[in-house]
Amino acid sequence: MHLIVDGFGCDPERLSSAPAVRTFLDETPEALGMRAISPVHVCQYQGDDPEKCGLSGFVLIAESHLAIHTWPERGVLWADIFSCKPFDSKVVVGALVEAFGIGHCKVQIVERDLVEVAYLQVERLDGRSVDGYGCDIERLGGSSPQAVERGVTWRTYD
Repeated sequence: MHLIVDGFGCDPERLSSAPAVRTFLDETPEALGMRAISPVHVCQYQGDDPEKCGLSGFVLIAESHLAIHTWPERGVLWADIFSCKPFDSKVVVGALVEAFGIGHCKVQIVERDLVEVAYLQVERLDGRSVDGYGCDIERLGGSSPQAVERGVTWRTYD
C-alpha cells in the first residue's frame, strides 16, 4: 500500500520544526504496527528562494519507508508512506493533521500486492513465458495464461 498525502494550509511554524517532523517519523511506524529499521533522518534545505526551502525527513521501516517534505513559506507538505503491509491510512492522515495543522489535503492510495516472485508468471507478446526467476514455464509444467491487451499476463499460483 502506498499512501500519498499532499497537505495545504498547514501551520508554517510547525512545518519549519525539525522536532515536529522527527516526532511524526519516530512515532508513526509504531502507531501502524510497523518497525523502524533506521534512525529518523531530517534535513533542512536552505536556498536562495524561501518558497523552495523546507525540511525533508524519512525513516526506513521493515515494511518499506515513510517520508515527508515541507515548504513552510507555502504552507505545504507532502508525505509518502509505502508499505508491503496494509495499514490504516486514517491513522496517518490524522497524525499529519494534528502534527502540522493541515487545513485541507489530497489523499491518494495506491494498492500494492506483494507477490511471491517464485510463483509469478509472465507471458510476453513473443510467446516466451518465464516465471519471476526467469525459468522456462514449460520446464516447470506451468500453463499458458490468457492474453491481455498489452500482451503481458501476471498469474499467481497456490
